[in-house]
Amino acid sequence: RPVLIACGGTLGQDFARICAHRGLDHAFLRFHEMDGADPASIALALDRLRPWAVIDVGGERDVEHRLSPRFLAGAARRAVVLSRACAKRGLPLLAVSSHRVFGGGLGRPHVESDPVSPVCASGRGEAEVEAQVAREHPGALIVRTGPLFGFSGGGDCAVRILQSLANGRPAASEPGVVSPTYVPDFVHAALDLLLDEESGIWHLANTGATSWRGFEERLAEAAGLGRPRLRE
Repeated sequence: RPVLIACGGTLGQDFARICAHRGLDHAFLRFHEMDGADPASIALALDRLRPWAVIDVGGERDVEHRLSPRFLAGAARRAVVLSRACAKRGLPLLAVSSHRVFGGGLGRPHVESDPVSPVCASGRGEAEVEAQVAREHPGALIVRTGPLFGFSGGGDCAVRILQSLANGRPAASEPGVVSPTYVPDFVHAALDLLLDEESGIWHLANTGATSWRGFEERLAEAAGLGRPRLRE
């Protein structure tokens, strides 16, 4: 029986790639292949594929797409239906969330017991999805991570920053301290937790912290692009 990876974006492809690398049977189901808000459609997919666990990766992991009210509303509806269906069948569920459920400003790293405090639309949407998952499937595993880079298909935050700098555009001046996280490290750790039958909320991010400005400078240095100039 496979683990079912339900997703609409690039992170799901990396989950599939690493499952194959680890010898884990898996099935890959894109959201356009099922109606994410239709209980009958999800039930049909689960009954047909008979997975031993489900990974809900969500959609694209970039801010612009996730700010869409239509996307956020659809993600919340899908979370209810998918979590309910997995709970009914006794299936372990892994749901991916992010650092955006916090607003920062604590002066220390956030821990799992900290209350959510989102300050952006995507963060509020992810916090709502987390609440829906926990309510419908109390045994679910919810993993939060930092900004992800290193997607096998590209398109992540590091790639976008490097493309902008290579084209001579000034670096963004977005505030905040983050822990950029390498996709393979995150996926391996999340799969380990799922295989160990863990549940609840876990924070999975690479060690260390930096400002976005610092991250851009490290990327520019590694790529030989010189010191990036700040946006006016």
